[in-house]
Amino acid sequence: MQPKNIALYLILILLASLGAVGASEENPPFKLILKDGPFEVRYYPQMIVASAVTKESDNSLFRTLAGYIFGGNKSEKRIPMTAPVFMKSKAGQSWMMFFMPSNYTLESLPKPLNPKVKL
Repeated sequence: MQPKNIALYLILILLASLGAVGASEENPPFKLILKDGPFEVRYYPQMIVASAVTKESDNSLFRTLAGYIFGGNKSEKRIPMTAPVFMKSKAGQSWMMFFMPSNYTLESLPKPLNPKVKL
């Protein structure tokens, strides 16, 4: 993994953990599998996410998904921010996913305007 990607991951993990401390964001239920110092391995059940994929090595994924929840959708509706932000990188592609609040279903979520955002 490139140092640039490692730094981005660490920043996003820090932001997600700071958001969880404030308790204003909804957090999905999880089962703790393993804890080693400040690191945790968690199991999350199925949930609805907004996701985006890129081959670029920048932070465009966060901006893309944030645009969706901040009103970049067909209803121009703001969706509350949640924590944590899920990320994955493999074979030159990066994925990012925002967990959708539990009061939404696939049918009730507004449709994204950006074709890169998938529900």
